[in-house]
Amino acid sequence: MAKRPVERQPLLDPAQASEPEAALDPALGKRLSAIVAEARQGETAFASAREAADAAIGKASGRGEGGEEWIAAQQAISALEAARGPIQAQLTAIEELRADPVNASAGNRAAVDAAAATVESIGTAQAGTVQALAGRLR
Repeated sequence: MAKRPVERQPLLDPAQASEPEAALDPALGKRLSAIVAEARQGETAFASAREAADAAIGKASGRGEGGEEWIAAQQAISALEAARGPIQAQLTAIEELRADPVNASAGNRAAVDAAAATVESIGTAQAGTVQALAGRLR
């Protein structure tokens, strides 16, 4: 049987369909801006640690596992992983804001989701960098 026109229309969640548009809470907007700014500042520390790890891995390439250069490269990778701390902290802060019922309005949810996407993309890029550098050492 063919679908009737009404059956082709997308179904909306009743809670979302009836939810009035709400503006972003200014205090939440400032907090989210601060979180994103802190995440971007963490990128600077990560970039420095990435350069150090890249150099250490370059020195360790072709050398035996367990040698001084290899150990230094492992330590550099550990420092690089530790430099991801600010991103992890900001992701946690965003998740706490997301879970807070005070921020349940559509405007607030959209802003939290946008900030989360920004910080998550930074975190994903950093994780990929750590994985790639660690892979070069193996």
